[in-house]
Amino acid sequence: MPSIQPTYTERQRAGVHGMVNRMVQYNIVSRSVESAAGVAVGVGVSQGSIEPGCIVGGATLAPFLGITVRDPTIVNAVAPDAYKQYDEAAILTEGELFITCPAGNVLTGDPVTFNVTTGVLGKTADASNLAIPGARWKFAATAGALAIVQLGIQR
Repeated sequence: MPSIQPTYTERQRAGVHGMVNRMVQYNIVSRSVESAAGVAVGVGVSQGSIEPGCIVGGATLAPFLGITVRDPTIVNAVAPDAYKQYDEAAILTEGELFITCPAGNVLTGDPVTFNVTTGVLGKTADASNLAIPGARWKFAATAGALAIVQLGIQR
């Protein structure tokens, strides 16, 4: 009879975009995706039009909720790294998350912003990119590299 798992990796897999970094104090809630196009992982979301709902970006119209978390159990997704409309999205409200560094480098302690239309994270606040209260880039990183975002400051 063949073994169930004949080989094992020597090390844990490296972090990936949208994955929780470590088990510091964290909180994840679930909300129903209202956006027709779905919601990618690792983007900012806000309160939707219904109490248990969420929309991509949108904090100029509704309260910011958090950042969507990768869910490896999703089978029927819009894309491999997305929740489709009406899925229950996992949303990090406090903790650390791996995020692909946006265009332009980030430095340790830089503020975290999100685009009100796309939810994409960045570091520069303006009319289209709102600062996330209590959030920072944990370490310096270059564009396209894996970085860590902290919601609520942990050390």
